[in-house]
Amino acid sequence: METEKIDTGKKNVFRFALTLVGRFVIFLAALTLIGYLVLTKMESLLQSEIEDFVRMHAEITAQIANERFNGELIQLNRQAKQLEVGILTPDSLISSISLGEPGITAGICDTSLNLISGVVLPESAKMQIKRSMIGESLVNYYEGVGIVMSVPVVYNGNVRFVIYKIYNDKLLKEKYFHLETALSKDIIICDTAINKIVVPTNDFGIGKRFYDKRLNLPKGYERIIAKMSNNNAAALYSPSIDDNYIIFASAIQDSFVVIGYVDWNLAVGEIFNVHRIVVWVFFLLIVLFGIFVLYSFTAELKVAESDELREAKDEADRANQAKSEFLANMSHEIRTPLNAVLGMDEMILRETPIDSPVRTYAWNIKSAGETLLSLINDILDFSKIESGKMEIVDTTYYLSSVLNDIFNMMRFKAEQKGLDFKIEVDESVPDVLYGDEVRIRQVIVNILNNSVKYTQKGSVTFKVTWQRMADGSAMMYFSSIDTGIGIKEEDLPKLFSKFQRLDLQKNRTVEGTGLGLSITIKLVKMMSGELKVESEYGKGSTFTIILPQKVEKYEAIGDFRTRAESFIQQQQNYHESFIAPDAEILVVDDSDMNLFVVENLLKKTKIQITRSMSGKDCLEKLAEHHYDVVFLDHMMPEMDGIETLERSKTLENSKNLETPMIALTANAISGVKEMFLSKGFNDYLSKPVDSKALERMLQKYLPPEKIIATDEEESAEEEITENLSDGTESIESVDVESTNSETSPTETSQDAAQNIDYDLGMQYCGGMEDMYKEFVKMFCDKKSENQEKLQKALDEDNWKDYTTFIHALKSGALSVGGKVLSDQAKALEMAGRAYLDNNDISQLDYIKENHSKTMEMYDEFVKEAAARGFIEADEANENSTPKSDDKTQNIDVELGMQYCGDMEDMYKEFVKMFCDKKSENQEKLQKALDEENWKDYTTFIHALKSGALSVGGKILSDQAKELEMAGHAYLDNKDTAKLDYIKENHSKVMKLYDEFVTEAKERNLL
Repeated sequence: METEKIDTGKKNVFRFALTLVGRFVIFLAALTLIGYLVLTKMESLLQSEIEDFVRMHAEITAQIANERFNGELIQLNRQAKQLEVGILTPDSLISSISLGEPGITAGICDTSLNLISGVVLPESAKMQIKRSMIGESLVNYYEGVGIVMSVPVVYNGNVRFVIYKIYNDKLLKEKYFHLETALSKDIIICDTAINKIVVPTNDFGIGKRFYDKRLNLPKGYERIIAKMSNNNAAALYSPSIDDNYIIFASAIQDSFVVIGYVDWNLAVGEIFNVHRIVVWVFFLLIVLFGIFVLYSFTAELKVAESDELREAKDEADRANQAKSEFLANMSHEIRTPLNAVLGMDEMILRETPIDSPVRTYAWNIKSAGETLLSLINDILDFSKIESGKMEIVDTTYYLSSVLNDIFNMMRFKAEQKGLDFKIEVDESVPDVLYGDEVRIRQVIVNILNNSVKYTQKGSVTFKVTWQRMADGSAMMYFSSIDTGIGIKEEDLPKLFSKFQRLDLQKNRTVEGTGLGLSITIKLVKMMSGELKVESEYGKGSTFTIILPQKVEKYEAIGDFRTRAESFIQQQQNYHESFIAPDAEILVVDDSDMNLFVVENLLKKTKIQITRSMSGKDCLEKLAEHHYDVVFLDHMMPEMDGIETLERSKTLENSKNLETPMIALTANAISGVKEMFLSKGFNDYLSKPVDSKALERMLQKYLPPEKIIATDEEESAEEEITENLSDGTESIESVDVESTNSETSPTETSQDAAQNIDYDLGMQYCGGMEDMYKEFVKMFCDKKSENQEKLQKALDEDNWKDYTTFIHALKSGALSVGGKVLSDQAKALEMAGRAYLDNNDISQLDYIKENHSKTMEMYDEFVKEAAARGFIEADEANENSTPKSDDKTQNIDVELGMQYCGDMEDMYKEFVKMFCDKKSENQEKLQKALDEENWKDYTTFIHALKSGALSVGGKILSDQAKELEMAGHAYLDNKDTAKLDYIKENHSKVMKLYDEFVTEAKERNLL
């Protein structure tokens, strides 16, 4: 019997050993195969990297060759200029050329190819000379002749003679235009138009290494030229050409190319040593694996008897993990279609008449669906907590914003049940706190939902108080006080048990899983808080959440109830142009204020908005979810909007490759739209964001099936708003002839003597007179600044900038009804473009003759605006914006209210956010200034400029803009003088920021 056991044990050991050996052999074979594939791939990558390196060397070689050819052409052009002005005569010029390198000859001929001086023109080069007669400087090679360079000689704008210079084949073969570099001395110049060698190396020829006897060309010529078909340079390693050299080629003058050969070992260098090290490491890993297998064999023999116990434990762990994964996965899987059901049900509710029975069914679906969704969310949160995946993420938040959301949500639910919902907030509670805003909102909503759910009549009161702690933090008290059914004393210990329902006989009609309070208390404990309950059965309950919170700023929340009611009233007065509850958009901006603006402007449209505050986070969201429209801020730290857009187009798993991308920018000058379109954006929207412009943009790019119009508009009005949607461009498709020959409907109302077409300006402003007057004022205020920029560009002959500035003037004038001024500016713009595109010098005379006339028309426009009451009379004589030392002018409340849709509470909220950010903004700017990090400084000052303008800080915004422009000038052109300007004026702008905050307090805006 013992012998049988021993034999059985030996057999088991043998089987076990055989299994291990078999696994080792299989894994060794797989590892060998992988090793072979890795080595093959490494060789392929090595070859590709070396080819790229040599290709870059080819481009540098071509640049050197180009400089040599261009140097000869420049010298020849200089001599042609001397001939033109009379410094040289034809004979003296030819003599000076002939006295140079032996083998170089030259000649001069007239437009009839008659020889004026020098050698006779080769017959094969006559076509080249004819081309030079139209003003071209050319370089060509002719077999049996050599290289011929020709340049025109111009008298009074016309070509009179052509100078040609000939480098014969013998000279080219021996030494002229020869190239050598550190990597290659075997560099040949060929003419691909005739497939001939132009400049060979000294020892190139029959029997040499790089000579192709069949073609009488460099070895590998056909293959490297074919590889260059899509690029100016190429490199190729092929053992069939030469197993020790890499051939390269790069284009130079006209049809010429340089072709050279680089020693493989010289190019590889240390890279090949790294390659060998990787191979040794790989084989070392194989040896280590063998040792590991032997160790495993010994170890597994020792623990074989515990396999069953370990398998039982693993099975239990798998079952527990499967339970958690099932809860999480099913919650997600059910919630996805349920959200679609609720969304479609919302559409049914909106489109069904009130008296229809279908509406009753839809309400029942909505109620049941929301209840089911709430239960699923509870299960999901519970599974996260159980699995340890729930995290607390602390950020700075505004308590008033959280309370406002909760107030609106719970007020609606309470009213549905006929309950009176009250809110009592201690006016001294600090508003700016630091904690997990999402989880705080969740636990408060949970206790309030519980109160509303178990209260059949009476009221629910939400009370917020606080206590200042010794360490400066705040102990927050959030209480829900109801007049509901209460809780029996014996049931209080079971209140927070999971899946526990109390007093089921009395509460059998109340839906729920019993998870809500269990989740709430776990979340509260995770935030180092406490949940207390006081209840009297039959009379009601009080739930109090006690949470410690850091205080970012001790600024009292004030009269929250009055603010909340005022905000609701403002929301009721607002009338959106459309709603799109199924639409989803992503808004990316590094400023939380800007995100707050967009969210509030679109609140009534019911669009689903996703926030993102960086380019990196944006890319992650684009890869995870599809959006109908993406608004992408231009100026952001680390990764700006343009770089983010470029990277989004290369995301392999992106779900938004076809999604419209709209640029958000505070830069609204002429040409910005074209710049963003050229970078790949579909459109752009200027900041501060105007609500109507934002809605028009969404109507333009959202899928039509997701837009629900709230009122009917005339097609003509839609066409006007479509044309003006970007805020900077006028109707560019109308040319000069059509504008002069046809009269538009808006022009019929204008007297010929008037400079301002009021009807046209009102049309561009959507019929809103206040907005029109504000635009006229802004246009007039900019007069001196615009005129100075134009005059400076004119004086410096900077026609590119002049054309850009006059284009902006043209568009701005048209948008305020200055049709006459706009047409005059357009003529100047077209003249500027004609010069820039075609070098038509006569257009510059037109600009210089008509510039002053246009500026006079600008002056007349401002005077007429004052005479007709569009601006104050004394403003017609102002040349700039108000001085910063006039305290009453630091804040333009009317301008700020305009950006906030005339909602005073929202405007004050923006001013408060802007002032609260002062210290943080100033610290970031000062740090960037001290570290001379001009990229970040420019980004931060750009954000300050936009933020200041959105709250009416026109002066501060203008001064910040000057610093931003100086920063861009340095970053783009390395203009170090701009850094001195920044350093001199930075403190002045920070002082303006301080004065803004002081004035905001004095004027009770905070």
